[in-house]
Amino acid sequence: MLGEYNNPGELDNLCRQHSVGFISSQTFGPWGYAFCDFGDNHMVTDHDGEQTKSFIVTMIEKGETTTITTHEDKRHIYQEGDHVKLVEVEGMVEINSTEPLKILSTKKDSFVVDLNSTGFTDYSRQGVVENVKVAKKVPFHSWNQSFKNPVASS
Repeated sequence: MLGEYNNPGELDNLCRQHSVGFISSQTFGPWGYAFCDFGDNHMVTDHDGEQTKSFIVTMIEKGETTTITTHEDKRHIYQEGDHVKLVEVEGMVEINSTEPLKILSTKKDSFVVDLNSTGFTDYSRQGVVENVKVAKKVPFHSWNQSFKNPVASS
């Protein structure tokens, strides 16, 4: 099965040397295992598989961090660490052309993003906020690391 390699750890090391993903699985009657190693620099482009969601903006407060309030009839679903973009904002038009903004904290109908908007013009009305899928690095443990400590986290 493994050819010239005596154990999955040796084959995993070879795969890591050539930046190739490694998947190993085996069943032993009623139980088995599955192991995946995609290296230290694996990039995930869609961490949850969900469609992006957009919400209506009702207020944007300027500051060293920027607070965005959404319409109270539909609670936003954003979490800390998510990224969002804004479009069709009137008044504070500078915010329409920013890169995706990281959410620092959330409340039921508002959230704070990592954006210094003190120099922006004042928000006047409307706008739409939509979450953006940002690629994230997810490091994997090698077979040998996982064999020694199967519950280790990155």
